[in-house]
Amino acid sequence: MRPSCAPSDLRNQLTARQAALLARVEALYREALFAPPSVREAAHALQVPISAIHAMLALAEQQGTMVSAGPTLAFHADALAKARDIAIREIKSAGSLSPSRFRDLTGVTRKHAIPLLECLDRAGITRRTNGSRVLSASPDDAPSAGQQCRP
Repeated sequence: MRPSCAPSDLRNQLTARQAALLARVEALYREALFAPPSVREAAHALQVPISAIHAMLALAEQQGTMVSAGPTLAFHADALAKARDIAIREIKSAGSLSPSRFRDLTGVTRKHAIPLLECLDRAGITRRTNGSRVLSASPDDAPSAGQQCRP
């Protein structure tokens, strides 16, 4: 259930401890860029319960700083914005983008490359065709990567 307040107001409703944890979670995922930790790995790294990570990721997603890519994977909005730019630049140059080329450009394994590409597809930036990605709209008209990227 979504709160009735605007996302920017959500930070004001957090305790100091919750706000500190939210900042730590966002920083962890921002620094990981294209290879974010799983929820379990984040909980271990930050030494908090998995439920706390889920709660902070849900809050950050409502605020637009994180984007869920499934039940155990999320990306920071900065990572998706960079992935969007990489995909658009490569598709403009080569005409399409294969998962293996995207993997090479981002320096991640298939474990993270495919969910990133699927997020770009769901956001309406790219679309899958014959195993590769092409632009689904003019790059100028494409939404930001964090918009509409839901599993």
